[in-house]
Amino acid sequence: MEYIRDMRSHPNYKPNTRHCMYGQDADLIMLALATHEPHFTLLREIVDFGSGSIGKKNENAFKAVTKFTKTSDFQLLHLSILREYIGLEFRRIDDNISSTFNLERIIDDWIFLTFLVGNDFLPHMASLDIGDGAFDLLFDTYKEQRILWGKGEYLTREGEIADMSRLEKYLSIIGAAENDILEAREVADNKYLQKKRKWDKRDGKPVGPSDEELMIIEESQQNNYMSMIDGIISQHGVNGNFVDGWSIPSHGKKDFKGRYYFEKLKFTPLDIDKHHALRKAYLEGLVWCLAYYTKGCVSWGWFFPFHYGKISSVSFTTYWNTFDCVILFP
Repeated sequence: MEYIRDMRSHPNYKPNTRHCMYGQDADLIMLALATHEPHFTLLREIVDFGSGSIGKKNENAFKAVTKFTKTSDFQLLHLSILREYIGLEFRRIDDNISSTFNLERIIDDWIFLTFLVGNDFLPHMASLDIGDGAFDLLFDTYKEQRILWGKGEYLTREGEIADMSRLEKYLSIIGAAENDILEAREVADNKYLQKKRKWDKRDGKPVGPSDEELMIIEESQQNNYMSMIDGIISQHGVNGNFVDGWSIPSHGKKDFKGRYYFEKLKFTPLDIDKHHALRKAYLEGLVWCLAYYTKGCVSWGWFFPFHYGKISSVSFTTYWNTFDCVILFP
């Protein structure tokens, strides 16, 4: 990608140059789109290990892999076609301001939005999973919001976040759907576990915990969380100095967001500095990834310092007002 960017910077570069890159990594799709080259193709192998050729205990795995490497098929992914589809998908909201429609900036925004479901450098936001239709939510919300931004306005500009308040508004709408998403996921997970127990029993495999055992585990986790809440309220009162965005849950009602931070990251509502450090690191990650995909690596030393991402959509303005990429990524 660095070589292609260098080629494009030369004054004698031919805009109709054709590129073909070999590789399986899905990140290549985003990186290739970010070059904005009109003629870019990815050569990929078709991988299918789900045909049943690998038997119990992987006893035929070696044979299956050997056969695959000798008979592998290839496919060409034409990014020009994907560019057309993205244009068709997002031009619909631009009928009244079609003269300002900029496909290249739409593509940059499209790449940026994919960061929210995770990549090699950032964990996904806990409520956003591709299997739960996260892309539909992200892209539909983007279409609705971009109409309100005005003519020629987008989320990103030349590899940087164009307007933090715009991003905050966008994420607040995503955040409003989080509880419904997490509740639906819990129901779906329970149904899947019931089916999996039947499959395991049929196949002679050890059957996982029963519904009763899972209920006991869930009650224990809920009780641990509520005991922690009761403890901090008795010590600090209902108007204590809690992290913004959190409110005291009613007994008997599951606080998905609070429990996520408590069980995954060991954060309580009193750990304001830790919550803010997570938010700041996530914002850094968004900025770093956007630069990485569009310009190249701006810092070899940066990394996301948490095992899990943020869950709720909270204010980034506090960090953005003093944000300096030169200081952050020397």
